[in-house]
Amino acid sequence: MMAELPKISEKDRQGIEVRTEMMKRRNVPFTSTISVYYDYGPLGEGKMPTTTATINFWPPKEEDSQQQRNMETKLDAAKAEWKSTAGYKNLRTLLAELSENVEVSKIVGLGLGSLNSLSFASEEIQYRNSARSYTQLAIVLVMQEELKYKPKLILQDPAYGDNDIDFVTKSGPPGGVQVTNDPDGFNLIDDKTIFFNIGGYSEFWYRVQNGLLPTVIITDHLEIRVGDKPMLKPQEDLLKKYKAREIAPKGAKGLGVNRATKFWTLCG
Repeated sequence: MMAELPKISEKDRQGIEVRTEMMKRRNVPFTSTISVYYDYGPLGEGKMPTTTATINFWPPKEEDSQQQRNMETKLDAAKAEWKSTAGYKNLRTLLAELSENVEVSKIVGLGLGSLNSLSFASEEIQYRNSARSYTQLAIVLVMQEELKYKPKLILQDPAYGDNDIDFVTKSGPPGGVQVTNDPDGFNLIDDKTIFFNIGGYSEFWYRVQNGLLPTVIITDHLEIRVGDKPMLKPQEDLLKKYKAREIAPKGAKGLGVNRATKFWTLCG
């Protein structure tokens, strides 16, 4: 059974809400995250993983058909670029093999990132983060299109604003894309699920291994860490349950990540 996540203290919440109100007056997108340290008990052996709580503000949505077309153009370009890579060809082969043995019913994608750049970052970082988010959305949508059993796509990211949610839910087949709030994305994982996460928090893997395990994990890392130190016991337990095949090496074109991306299949 998954450990219950702690509540954010009233003092922390008040502090972040004051900061949020300041940004509202400037009428710009704003995301702020605070970390909470807590002990998982006997499984954690005294170590303290982190969880986060995020407060978002997005300016009122504008009905802007040009913005919608621009987002569609960027997504189409991201799909085309992804399909030109060796990573796409490798993943397509692995998914074809998987479909012969497992009726995949869901793809759960966590932390793909907002498609709208956040105001605090430099222009270079804004562009890089936004491009990475389009690429990751393109990857899961292409998977959904090409998998034999046409699974449901479930996405979760606290950075999603209304524009993101509207766009991603319309980007797949009718009714085929659902956006959830934490912890619903984790709770929907089962043995017919592909779990997709690139560059996510180490806490993800603790939460994944304490629920129903997905048949496949697609990620650039699979480890549980506290600061710079791995939590070896939980990490080893999770790794024993999966075997890895590489999709793309470190720095591969199209993925926008600095680590190799692998296809972790549940053993047995």
